[in-house]
Amino acid sequence: MGESKYPEAEHGWSSTFPTFRETPAPYIRDSLLAFLRESSAQQLNAWDESIGPLQTEVGEVLTRDPRAREYSAILEYQLPLEHRRPDAILLIGGAILVLEFKGKRTPELADIDQASAYARDLRAYHRECADRPVSAALVLTRATGRLGETAGVSVVGPDAIDSLAEEVGKGPHLRPITRAAFLDPAAYRPLPSLVAAARELMESGSLRRIERADAATRPTLDYLADVAREAARTLTRHLVLLSGLPGTGKTLVGLQLAHARFLDDLSIERIGGKPTTPAVYLSGN
Repeated sequence: MGESKYPEAEHGWSSTFPTFRETPAPYIRDSLLAFLRESSAQQLNAWDESIGPLQTEVGEVLTRDPRAREYSAILEYQLPLEHRRPDAILLIGGAILVLEFKGKRTPELADIDQASAYARDLRAYHRECADRPVSAALVLTRATGRLGETAGVSVVGPDAIDSLAEEVGKGPHLRPITRAAFLDPAAYRPLPSLVAAARELMESGSLRRIERADAATRPTLDYLADVAREAARTLTRHLVLLSGLPGTGKTLVGLQLAHARFLDDLSIERIGGKPTTPAVYLSGN
């Protein structure tokens, strides 16, 4: 797959900018098809509409930025342990640009949400993206120019990818990201599902902390701990509904609360029996 072989990496293509520009588009398409063998005709057409224009824009960046010879392009990167795949990820020095292509002239909210979610998850759960700028762009293959920005996502035509990449590259000077480091499966640790996390907890005795998730969910966990203490003090029951986008830490909050050691301090003595530990019931819906 691509210029270099990464036996454990899940992606359709990866190479430096020069190799990506110089490789015939049909060869790159075949590499993507070898990775995703069940691709539909619609997917094949989408690749045909995006690979060539992206090569052109990468060439424009190479012409104007001598550092770009060290930049990398990764296509159809499958988020480890998931089935979602950003169309293209550009490693631009120490920054990351996520591109989602759509064969349209005008954007839809679902398209913007999709591109935004890719960038958000890389920031939150990918080791190499934790302290780096991660930008997202929705590329409309039937549009031209810069069409604006919505919810932090740049909406552009293919011809504007080069200027967007140059802007991303002008950010803070950071250590460049290598493809090997980015494609290391261990670098991406998404939050587990409720069932998977419970199994992990039973098998290992601990629940992994994933990049920024623990710090991001701490205020919610502290609030729920106060609710639990109040319930024990007043001998009442409380129903808490926790909402949020997939992958934002709801499962992590619930499991940490259910297994919090402070619950032992809220136990009640029973006549002729052992103290009971207050119950926290979790339900993923």
